Amino acid sequence: MDCVVTPLKTLMGFSVHLNVQFKFYNLPSLNNSAQYLFFLGGIAGMLVVGLSLSTYMLMQTHLQAQHTQMQSQQQAFREQYAAELNRQMGVVRKFQHDYQNMLVGLGGYLEDQDYAGFRQLYIDIRSGWETSNAADLTVEDLENVPSVGLRFQLYHNYLLAQRAGVQLYVQVPEPLTATVTTVKKMGQLVDETLPKLLPVLSRQQPALVTFELGETAKQLRWLLTFPVPKDARLDGQHRVTSKQGILDFSNIHENLPAKATSTLQLKLHWGQLIVALPKSDG
Repeated sequence: MDCVVTPLKTLMGFSVHLNVQFKFYNLPSLNNSAQYLFFLGGIAGMLVVGLSLSTYMLMQTHLQAQHTQMQSQQQAFREQYAAELNRQMGVVRKFQHDYQNMLVGLGGYLEDQDYAGFRQLYIDIRSGWETSNAADLTVEDLENVPSVGLRFQLYHNYLLAQRAGVQLYVQVPEPLTATVTTVKKMGQLVDETLPKLLPVLSRQQPALVTFELGETAKQLRWLLTFPVPKDARLDGQHRVTSKQGILDFSNIHENLPAKATSTLQLKLHWGQLIVALPKSDG
């Protein structure tokens, strides 16, 4: 019985081996046959599916990374905004307590007709006051800006200006209708430019700058108006030089997209930067 089974197993194994070899070694002979075309179609389909899945996974990873970055940025801005509001609430509560004592003291001098004492107490009160760096601007004031990210960017730059001793006025007179891409690019230009100018602007008189966003049918426009000293001169097309420092706007020109423009000009004691982004590129 064993003698019969062993040759059969060997023979069957050899037959299968020959069959597999025949199928793979004779693929070229199947040229233009249905089986050969079906085989090539299957390989091509697997490659296309694999490439599609790889591209989809890469896109999803990139979008997820952008979303996470935006969420982190917005969270940081919200925390900064909340910290500033809490600080101001503490200042207000303290002032409410001191305010009553001030009125009682001033009222006592008036009741006694001690005008010299009244004047002296008033002077003492004023001398103890500190200039507040409270945020006059709030995020709610920027409701005309359609992008939440740009709102927090503008407010963040506002707080940076306050810390540098520069009063930043933000004006967005009309609701913006520019695309998300165009608004995002404008925010990048602001972040790359405005913080670098604050040290020089803080030495100007007055130390203030006006930031205005507006748009036309075809463009999103940024107007930055700032004071300049009498000796200020245009150095080329992108720099303002004076004894108080250099305002360099060349990085804006280098980062402008196609068809965008930037114009730097001086008018009497004021300088103005105008940046225009085409909406069609958004």
